Amino acid sequence: MITVSAVIPTLEAEHTLESTMASVKGYVDEIVVCDGMSLDNTVAVAEEFGAKVVIGDRGRGQQMHCGVEVATGDWLLLLHADTILEDGWVKEMRQFIAREHGKAAVFRFALDDFGLVLSLPDWFWPVSYTHLTLPTTPYV
Repeated sequence: MITVSAVIPTLEAEHTLESTMASVKGYVDEIVVCDGMSLDNTVAVAEEFGAKVVIGDRGRGQQMHCGVEVATGDWLLLLHADTILEDGWVKEMRQFIAREHGKAAVFRFALDDFGLVLSLPDWFWPVSYTHLTLPTTPYV
């Protein structure tokens, strides 16, 4: 059976991490939290939830790398510590895994706050992909 590891880089994420882990628990085979030396209770929250916790240097990229290094899944689900996955994500993920035999990446997001300043990045990403010819679909 194909296994999936969720990798979550964290820094001062005690207030959002539990919801993120709850949205994937039971659907992935392991949750790996790579913390960037948080001063709050982030590590305790992750440990109480049953996540595998590793401590790494600060920086999302470095932390993701640290988490990926210890993850054991065949597939990786890389998440931000404040991500809440929508209903139906498990079915969509499993269907994708069943039909794809390589590795893939997808980047897509939406913000909950529609204020002007916070919504500018949400507007910018699709425009930047279109005009800068960045990939917008999964690649293998």
